[in-house]
Amino acid sequence: MLLDFNQFPHEDAYTFKKRLNQVHTPGRLNSSRPKQPDEIAITAEWKIVLPSSTSNFLMQVAMDLQDYFHTSLEINMEITEQPYCGQGIYLECKNPELTVPRSFTFEVKENQIFISGADERGCAMGGFYLEELMKVREGAYLTP
Repeated sequence: MLLDFNQFPHEDAYTFKKRLNQVHTPGRLNSSRPKQPDEIAITAEWKIVLPSSTSNFLMQVAMDLQDYFHTSLEINMEITEQPYCGQGIYLECKNPELTVPRSFTFEVKENQIFISGADERGCAMGGFYLEELMKVREGAYLTP
């Protein structure tokens, strides 16, 4: 069987690498799915909050979350350190209640989200979990 390769769309050499290197998909916000009465909305007034002394790894976790909100949901969030007690996504690691490596707890309140990991990697897993919830919901809305 002979194929006519002219029938396939043309792509410049190595253009596929741009798609592969893109971490977060833009435009995940679905405006036809508005906030429901029982949900909270994460807005640009929220902040990503780190412990007062943080490692480079945890800073990368926060920057990944920040990039996700900016790229996929068009929300620009600031990263700050504790003490801060306003609206925010609070990242914490070394939770003594968690004994399994890479495990995390995830709690949503009306104005705050708490992600607490057994270690830094657990905190990262909690951040990825938050991103997945936003992808499924197609918006920055969560139920407390």
